[in-house]
Amino acid sequence: MYEWLTARGASVGLTDPYFLYGAAVAPSFLLIGWVLTHATRGLGWTGRALSWITLAGAPLVVVSYAAEDWPDPWGMLWGAEAILFMAIGLAGLAAGVVAFRRHVSRSWATLIAITPLVIVVSTLIVPYYPHGTLIGMGLHAAAFGLATREPEPSPALSPAA
Repeated sequence: MYEWLTARGASVGLTDPYFLYGAAVAPSFLLIGWVLTHATRGLGWTGRALSWITLAGAPLVVVSYAAEDWPDPWGMLWGAEAILFMAIGLAGLAAGVVAFRRHVSRSWATLIAITPLVIVVSTLIVPYYPHGTLIGMGLHAAAFGLATREPEPSPALSPAA
């Protein structure tokens, strides 16, 4: 995979491995945001804010990694994901409060409300930033994906003929 990504990057003039592999986490934001878009659709503007702020991480992480070598004041964009993760956490907390108020199941509302905790804990457990944070958010998104699945209807038993 690394060789493929390196070759694709080189073919378009991207040879800085720090930028190439760092910015390669952008699809993670898209996948997590996509899950959140579906998972929080009934929570009004707070659910939309949570998913759209997460989706905004895709272009922001590319800019952040590119900004490492930019002169000031643009160089200050390097590491901008920190502000984004704070906004995602706050939006998740707001969506969780809305979920509780709309009498969504307690476990579902709690899952949404713990978004800031997931961000902080995953950053501390896997401190390779922002990759560790995205691992935690990905697991959190997987929990949403599993929680939104409807149980398969059991086949009706028919009497033997």
